[in-house]
Amino acid sequence: MKLTNGDISKTSKVANVMMNYLLQNGANDISMNLRHTDTLMSMIFKTDYIQLSPEDISCLERLLNVGYREEYDDYYSDIPTEVVNWSDLALVGSMIDEGFVNYDEGLLKLDLRYYYDKY
Repeated sequence: MKLTNGDISKTSKVANVMMNYLLQNGANDISMNLRHTDTLMSMIFKTDYIQLSPEDISCLERLLNVGYREEYDDYYSDIPTEVVNWSDLALVGSMIDEGFVNYDEGLLKLDLRYYYDKY
C-alpha cells in the first residue's frame, strides 16, 4: 500500500512529537524504527537512561491508548513540537490505535501502532 500525503504528514508529526518528548525528559540516545506494511504503521522508539516516575509511565501509557479517533486526523498539524505536554500526547494517542510502553531501569521502549485495515 502506498502512503498518502496525509499518512506521511501524520507519521512525521507523531515521530517529531515523541522525539521531542523523549529529549525533554533527558534521553540522550534515541533510536527509532519505522515499519510500514499494507496493514500497519509501527513506530518503535528506544531510549537510554531516562528518568520517569511510575505516575509518568502510567499517564504515558494511558494517553497513548485513548484510542484512534478518525475525526482527530485533521488536528495533527495543531500539535506543537517544541514543548510537548500531556494534552499533546493525548492527541497523539487519538491518532494511533495502540501504544505499548515498556520501562525498565531507565530504559524506555515505545511501540506506537496505526492499523490501516480497521474499516
